[in-house]
Order: sequence, then structure tokens, then C-alpha cells
Amino acid sequence: MLKVSKTALDRTKECSSNFYCLNCNTNPSCSDSMPLCSVDYYLGKTNLVVKFTSNADCSYKSNFGQRHVCMCPVRHEIYERYNI
Repeated sequence: MLKVSKTALDRTKECSSNFYCLNCNTNPSCSDSMPLCSVDYYLGKTNLVVKFTSNADCSYKSNFGQRHVCMCPVRHEIYERYNI
């Protein structure tokens, strides 16, 4: 199981998957059928550029051309801590 800080959890108030990504450390995902968005570029603590994904209901994802910017505090911390 992945661990993130209470601060990241508290800042992630709109998680539509109820923090499903924290349940497994070998293959984190947003649900049984939806893999975690893979990171193309890390632009610091506020922006992750992720590959196109079908996670249409994610409230932390914004369009950025053919990629997306992820602003999810939990996803950022997963990347920073585990390089996933």
C-alpha cells in the first residue's frame, strides 16, 4: 500500500475514486479498469504533464494539447515519493 502525507490527502477533496490509487504499490490505478495516469514530464510541485487518458471524470486533470496536466496533490506525492 502506498503512503502519502495527511496534507496531500486533505488537499485532495474532489477524488472521484476514493483514493483507490493508494491501495496497491505494484500497479497503482484509479479503479479496477483504469490505470493511473503515466507521467511524461514533471514540472514541479504544481504540475505533472500526463499522457492522454480516458479518466474523463477526474476533476484534477486539465487539457494541455494532446496531453493533460494533473493537479492532484496525491498523484504528485506518489510521483515524488515512488517515481511512479
